[in-house]
Amino acid sequence: MKMYFHRVFGLVILAGIILTAGGCAGKILTVPEIVTMSDEGMSDNAICGKIEESGTIYRMKGSQLADLSERGVSDGVIDCMEQTYIEAVRQDQALEDWDNWSMGDDGWWYW
Repeated sequence: MKMYFHRVFGLVILAGIILTAGGCAGKILTVPEIVTMSDEGMSDNAICGKIEESGTIYRMKGSQLADLSERGVSDGVIDCMEQTYIEAVRQDQALEDWDNWSMGDDGWWYW
């Protein structure tokens, strides 16, 4: 029971941090939207800024990373996307569990 309480408490704290840090983050910035921004020539810094503003956390497999690269998304943007997961896991180990993630209609996993 005590472990369950700690886990729930940790998730509540993480949710508060994400909402506060993201300025009450807006809608999820989807992977297809990022691909479109890249195709339109938006700079890495601008795309990374939008990723940060959205508060979206991306969890991707190696094959998905390769797919993004093949679709023209720069290494810098892919690194920003991967960093969202790394930072989130540092804040809350519960993000390691696949059960906490939702698959979007586009086939990508989001928090």
